[in-house]
Amino acid sequence: MEPHIISLLQSEKYARRAATLEAEIARITEDLGSTSDENQNRLQAGRALNRLARAELSWMLLPVRNHFLDPAFRDVLDPVLIAADDRTRVILLNTMRNAYERHIVHPMWGDLRREDHGNWWNEWLHSTGETYVENSDLPTRCEAAYLLALTGDPRGWETYLEIVPKRSAMLGQLELAILLCPDSRTPALVDSILALADEAERRHPKQAVTAQGIRDALGTGCSD
Repeated sequence: MEPHIISLLQSEKYARRAATLEAEIARITEDLGSTSDENQNRLQAGRALNRLARAELSWMLLPVRNHFLDPAFRDVLDPVLIAADDRTRVILLNTMRNAYERHIVHPMWGDLRREDHGNWWNEWLHSTGETYVENSDLPTRCEAAYLLALTGDPRGWETYLEIVPKRSAMLGQLELAILLCPDSRTPALVDSILALADEAERRHPKQAVTAQGIRDALGTGCSD
């Protein structure tokens, strides 16, 4: 680890920020376990956790990373995902993928990744994706499809092929998955995704930029 990073992590500034973040995380964890039907504590807690997962990365967020790396986080979130309503569940599934991409495997944590024990994350993402990919709620299925794609399971792409025709706005999620997730796409799946992009653009002209982005990401260039 570089000296200036060590110096930062030993500073009073970092200690104050860490204390603030740890207190916020404690409140979020408590509110996620709320069972009240008369308030939106769980929803607001999910949003707050999502903001932490998506915050601009810096070493000042190391306490957030440590929280996501703790297996106790999984133990808290799993029952909440089961009990949550659709809107909160979608936010939490989105939080999981952002936490993984930004706080678990992001290159900036390279030195620490040799020391941590976050290997359970990949299995957790995959099992969670499997759990919710057949959910009746389309946004939930969309987030679950991303988790499967993120873990290299081609069923993620198959799910996108099923749900995007039902809700064209999810085409953007598919584009992001193509850009950021491992390439577990067979040639047949690629052909189907391209056909889906073409059809979405034909039926919804406002999706033309996204459809072209998918073609570019798949290396096929412009449509005819």
